[in-house]
Amino acid sequence: MPDKTRINEHIWIKINFCNNLIIYMKKFLPLIIVFLVFISQLQFKEENVIMTLHSAPERKLLSELSKKYEVLPGSYNPTIKMTNKAIFTVEVSKNEKRYIVFARDINTKTDSIFMYDARSYELKREVNLAPLRISTSINDRRELIDIDGDRNLEVVVPIIDSSAEKGIKIFKIKKDSFSEMKVNILPGYSKLDLDDIDLDGKYELICFREMNGVPMLPHIFKWENNQYKLTEAINYPKIIENNLEQLSIYEKKGVDSENNLLLLDVYLSRAYTYLKKKDYLKFGDCIDKIQSFSNTTDASIKLRVYKSKVYLGYLYLDRNEPETGYDYLKDASTFMYSSNNPNRVESMIYAELAGYLIDKYELKKAKESLEISLKLYPDNMIAQNYLSAIENF
Repeated sequence: MPDKTRINEHIWIKINFCNNLIIYMKKFLPLIIVFLVFISQLQFKEENVIMTLHSAPERKLLSELSKKYEVLPGSYNPTIKMTNKAIFTVEVSKNEKRYIVFARDINTKTDSIFMYDARSYELKREVNLAPLRISTSINDRRELIDIDGDRNLEVVVPIIDSSAEKGIKIFKIKKDSFSEMKVNILPGYSKLDLDDIDLDGKYELICFREMNGVPMLPHIFKWENNQYKLTEAINYPKIIENNLEQLSIYEKKGVDSENNLLLLDVYLSRAYTYLKKKDYLKFGDCIDKIQSFSNTTDASIKLRVYKSKVYLGYLYLDRNEPETGYDYLKDASTFMYSSNNPNRVESMIYAELAGYLIDKYELKKAKESLEISLKLYPDNMIAQNYLSAIENF
């Protein structure tokens, strides 16, 4: 007969082993789950489709689309630290849903927005965006938002053109179609964002700008009468506060590196912000700091002093004192260019007046001013650049 003591020892060893196994499994359970998820990806053609935790019907559509299209990244999910695919489910009526997909044709490299029936996977509509492309930057929003507060979602599409200029397209979702909403913004913005800043249920369009890498006060567009219209930044104190905080960081960089050009750009940007805030005392302080370099022979520094004089002209134009504003613009032009060429000086006055009007999106008046500027001095590069930026508006 088997020794009972040995049998008990065997049983005890097995129990011990099982207990230790359970302890280790609990300890390493998160790693085991991650490993199993990783292994499960190998069943699919595209790794991210599974990892982004889309619903089963969405994954089915994504799998079919991957044969011809690259489905573009959607929004970043900070919880799982991953970017979902740009596929969205939207209810278009009580019992009907549609999938909205942002995709790029693998062969032609053209970008499109697709609408599919959520039950049959039938293609309902396609909007081909060529020659524009959808921006895939993690900082740009590719998503569905209720822009105008009507409780219906709109498709937000960040775009870039052949010159890498950023823009945005917004489409209303009909039952089986898209209807483009009017968004007219000029090129040259460094970043575009949408946010309901004033909590009125409608999203403002925030267009961020830079000057030689230094942040400027963004343009803010408010949704009114079925289109975005430029509004005064003074109505959004938080935006102004954020801009001034950013500039303080850049100022410290300029001081630490003894970089006068960077400091002058910070003072210029800050002067512009205080001008829009109507804080004329602090505006004057910034202008004084810049103009303390007036005797420079450095062309780059001289250009910034010139711009500070232009801002003084803008101050008086803002205060509805056009004659004084004209005098300051003339002072800026004669500082930069020889008074022996009065046509060139006068041309610069009209070019900078156009710059003031462009900043306010008064583009018709700006074009008129630029036409006069280029008639006086056809080689005016500033006027040429302004005109090329607005001529299609």
